Amino acid sequence: TMPLKFLHIFFITAAFLLTLGLAAWAFHIYLKTGETSFAVYGGGSAVSGIVLFGYVIYFWRKMKGIQ
Repeated sequence: TMPLKFLHIFFITAAFLLTLGLAAWAFHIYLKTGETSFAVYGGGSAVSGIVLFGYVIYFWRKMKGIQ
């Protein structure tokens, strides 16, 4: 079976990709409609993606030596 740390990295990476997709979608809708709420939603999604990216790098480095 897949070790727990790789499963964790997989799901965090999937969440990161989801936040990027949501941010792109929200900014696209914002550019079409001009509704501020979509810009806020896109910004929040982008910030969440950055945090998740930083976390997965931190987790990978911390767990590198652990089998």
